[in-house]
Formats: sequence, C-alpha cells, structure tokens
Amino acid sequence: VSAMALACSTSAWADPAGLMPLPREVREIGASRVDEGLRLQAPFAVRFDGYHDARLQAATARFQGDVNRLAGLSETSVGTAGPTLVIATRPDAKTNRLGAAESYHLTVDAQGVRLTADGPDGVLRGLATLRQLVERRGEGAVLPYIEIDDAPRFAWRGLMIDTARHFMTLETLKRQIDAMERVKLNVLHLHFSDNEGFRIESLRYPRLTTIASHGQYYTQDQVRDLVAYAAARGVRVVPEIDLPAHTGAIMTAYPEL
Repeated sequence: VSAMALACSTSAWADPAGLMPLPREVREIGASRVDEGLRLQAPFAVRFDGYHDARLQAATARFQGDVNRLAGLSETSVGTAGPTLVIATRPDAKTNRLGAAESYHLTVDAQGVRLTADGPDGVLRGLATLRQLVERRGEGAVLPYIEIDDAPRFAWRGLMIDTARHFMTLETLKRQIDAMERVKLNVLHLHFSDNEGFRIESLRYPRLTTIASHGQYYTQDQVRDLVAYAAARGVRVVPEIDLPAHTGAIMTAYPEL
C-alpha cells in the first residue's frame, strides 16, 4: 500500500484515469493547454464554509504539508498569498462508521479550489484526490482545471495485516494507515491472534502476552492510540481474535484449556 500511495503522488493531468481509485466522473474545465492550471506558489488559504471540527482541521493541515512537499514550497513561501481552498460539508452521525457519507464534489478553476462533501469522511476522500492531482512542473507545481464528482463503489474498502504471524511495529502500522488515507481505503483489519502468537494485551489473561507473544505485542494503550490515529484519517480498525480454531498460542499460554 505504501508503494501504491507513492505512485499516486504523480499527477493525473494528462490522464485523469491515473487517479486511484478512478473517480466516478471527471471533467476537464476549459481548453487543454500545456500551461493551463492553478499554480501552487504558496500554501492554500483554507476556508471552511459551515461545519468543521478538529478532525477536519488536522486533515487539512496534513494535506497542506503533503502539498508543500510535492510542490517544493519552502518556508519562505508560507507568508505569500496562495490559492483559496473552500471546504463545505455538514455533520454526519455515521462518521467513520460503516455507511458514512463519503461522496464529494471537487472543482479546480482559476478562482481556486472548492470541495463540497456530504460529510466529514467525504472531505477526507476529496483531499486525497486533490493531493493526487498535484503535478510538479519546473520550479513549481500546478493543479489541472478539473471538476470531479465521486462516491465510493464499495462501502468496505479494506486491508488486512496479519500481526500474529508477522509482528509489525506501531510505527509501521501508522505508516500503512497514512498510505490508506491517500488511496481512500477505510478499513484496517488487524489479525491479532493465531497459532504463532497472541499480539494484544489481556489484563484478565496476562500469560497470553508474557508467554505466547514472544515479547511482541501491543498494549491496550497502544491499540487505543492506533484506533484514534486511524479514525483521524478516515480508517476504521477491525480487530480479529481467532477462535475457536487457530488457538496454538492460547494453548501454549494456558495448556489446561
């Protein structure tokens, strides 16, 4: 997934089908001239039109940091007036849950960028698309004049990581979540237990980690931190404790069972 996200850092300028996943509708605005597009010579001037919260503010800050790197913007350009980015959405009772509103409408023209979404999760998906549209050109970067209507084809767009057979550090899992945000995946399925190990701390059955984890496991506080990190990026964490089969690690810790 990290490689997929890196591939998406290049632009879909000449080929909107290069966006991943392919949006539902993509329309170019105006004539297709090689020099046409919204120039990114300074960070966006972000404005929320209506609802916003700390999660959306953090998401736009991450987005702007990525754009700064993609566009090669230096710290000296921070005080310069950049293009406007207007974000309009509304609250959604199902935010970061199955059935959340994830559709969005994105317009890039000479006046700036407008992102309209049915809910906060849709804003995150729109920012992911906008991030992919950035194209480095010479000493600067541009966005194509384009209009996009998009909604996910599948409500559950998941990635499974088997931490029981191949333990991964918290930092590695967070890096994968960062990549998932960039390609609009929304479910991280974590396989926490199997014959090879039990990877999540149990306060009631401590031998599961002192004996059956080989010292490689996640504390409950680490899991809470991971869930919050993922939620901020529009990703739900689905844990799997494998029962009644695949219980070799459990039997090692509690052979009387």
